[in-house]
Amino acid sequence: MNTWDDKFDYLKLTRSLYLNVDYLQFLVEKVWKITKKVDVVDFGCGYGYLGLVLMPLLPEGSTYTGVDISEELIKRGREIFKSVPFDHKFILSSANGVPEKDDTFDIAICNSVLMHIPEPDAVLTEMKRIAKNDGMIITCESNWNAVNALLYIDGIKKSKITDLGFLQTLFERVHEKTKTDGNIGMKMPVIMARNNIKNIQARISDSVRIILADEKNEDQDSIYTSLQSDGFGEELSDEQKSKKINWFMELGFSEEEATKYLEKEIKLNEIFRNRDELNLVYAAAMTFCFGYVSK
Repeated sequence: MNTWDDKFDYLKLTRSLYLNVDYLQFLVEKVWKITKKVDVVDFGCGYGYLGLVLMPLLPEGSTYTGVDISEELIKRGREIFKSVPFDHKFILSSANGVPEKDDTFDIAICNSVLMHIPEPDAVLTEMKRIAKNDGMIITCESNWNAVNALLYIDGIKKSKITDLGFLQTLFERVHEKTKTDGNIGMKMPVIMARNNIKNIQARISDSVRIILADEKNEDQDSIYTSLQSDGFGEELSDEQKSKKINWFMELGFSEEEATKYLEKEIKLNEIFRNRDELNLVYAAAMTFCFGYVSK
């Protein structure tokens, strides 16, 4: 089974944290200035979330092609898209070997994909290959350092629930070991430039999610559930705590450093689980980076 085959529920619950549809509309109309129908290919599409929110904003006649390595997510996407009013198809394929001809698409886009891939340049090369000359490459990618720095929980000092220095070092060491990068978002302009993509620009997602203790409604419940799915409020068993400390130590932290950080993470999760007293502000800080293909 592909590692993403069982991630449908996770993706469905968390994707809405990362962008606002009205901001995407602003990008389409005011920044990207898309006024004619376009053929879009979505790399690492999952079940097609980005297609569902982006395609209704594009001119009539635009088409959507979703590409993903997970057979289960492709299957789910095909089911969900049965009733959409635009032409579409899903392709089961890795992101660096898409069975499409050169110069096929007006836009090649990906959302929270390159952060998981050890060789993002190879994916950009494939995006460029199947994009038309003057076609657009768009990436929306994470900045974990920023997310952790921006997180606010009322009533407790930030230093009591996290250690930004520890996390920054942790992310750097994970990147060194796995070549995946949870902070790739802010690096994308440079990565695009070295791949000969032109007229590069970037924007930061305006998505900010708020949970207030005195407000109990469907929207608040949805945000809380989404953040839970993204790891907030996790209750670790003793075995899980031990495994986490050992993992930190494998990455070069001392047992004391690992234990101190884990204590703060546990405190954060305890506070999050106390929904009746939780006042929290969360910013996704995703980077939209885009540029144009020159062939």
